[in-house]
Amino acid sequence: AMAAAYPAMMIDPPSWDSPGFKWMGRRILQGDVLYRDIWDHKFPVIHWINGLAAALGDQQTVLYLLTSVSIAATGWLISLLARRQTGSWLVAALTALTYVTLGSMRATLAGGNFAENWAAPFVVLCLYAAVRATSGGGWIWPIASGLGLGVTACLRPPSLLVGSALLLLLPSLWRAGR
Repeated sequence: AMAAAYPAMMIDPPSWDSPGFKWMGRRILQGDVLYRDIWDHKFPVIHWINGLAAALGDQQTVLYLLTSVSIAATGWLISLLARRQTGSWLVAALTALTYVTLGSMRATLAGGNFAENWAAPFVVLCLYAAVRATSGGGWIWPIASGLGLGVTACLRPPSLLVGSALLLLLPSLWRAGR
């Protein structure tokens, strides 16, 4: 019985977040003002993404397409980071493929539209840019890292901890020349 039920146990229980995000995105398109006419405790970016999806066509289809782009961008940035750190294209490709596979499975099985998926490319951008900045990559990398951290904070505040932890490591990375 456990083996038969295993696939169902991998799927998250229904969440109120995604339907709420979709509804609020449509309400924003109808002219309602977030936090005045409609309210949620989340930052506005997730609702803007859902409003954009509704404006572009079938909201659910567009959200899946945008989620796919987000997962692919994250996988690409992960591959750049892995390649930079290991020097191996094989490791970079396998690391990115693992992320894209698992991220796609979760998004598909659990219905997509997760703030985590939207924030992931910006978290990895923050990490990648910080690593590039420590190796003397120029003035653009600290700015890119800060922008990644800022967008992450607007999409998924708990993910901000990843970037914040990295910022604590930057002085030692800088001294090590990594």
